[in-house]
Amino acid sequence: MEALITKWQEPLWRHAMRQTRNATLADDVLQESLVAIARKIGGLKDPGSFRTWAYRIVSNKTADLIRKRQRNRELDAQALEQEKQAQGEPTPNDEVGLIRAAMTRLNSRDRTILSLFYLEEMSVAEVSEICGIPSGTVKSRLSKARSNLKKILDTHLNSNHSEHE
Repeated sequence: MEALITKWQEPLWRHAMRQTRNATLADDVLQESLVAIARKIGGLKDPGSFRTWAYRIVSNKTADLIRKRQRNRELDAQALEQEKQAQGEPTPNDEVGLIRAAMTRLNSRDRTILSLFYLEEMSVAEVSEICGIPSGTVKSRLSKARSNLKKILDTHLNSNHSEHE
């Protein structure tokens, strides 16, 4: 178990971080996920499917946490922005920073699909298994998520262009 944690802790935390956009929440999700993984690993029938199985646990724990937080209160936007600045996340002045900033404006489902496929470099089949949806649905959601991301980027670029005129 220690070897699995050593190998997978960082990638699973990054996945939780992309979904929650908050380091403290990502830590909480990772902690709960590792406990669930330790408890349920005996039931994993195919060791080769550990990666997708573990990512699915993190996705489910993240969704649970987000639902709880949405029921209790809205996120404090000012504190979130301060945390991002404290973490030294890229600013929207560069392309990567611009895309990361745009991704934070996507809904959780779009952000998850894009993150798993592009940032974690998972196959459609792996994303399908993690999200518990058919491969065809993954493909259509990827298309929709890319379209939504493009709209956000276009809006941002057009508003910046107007400001500089």
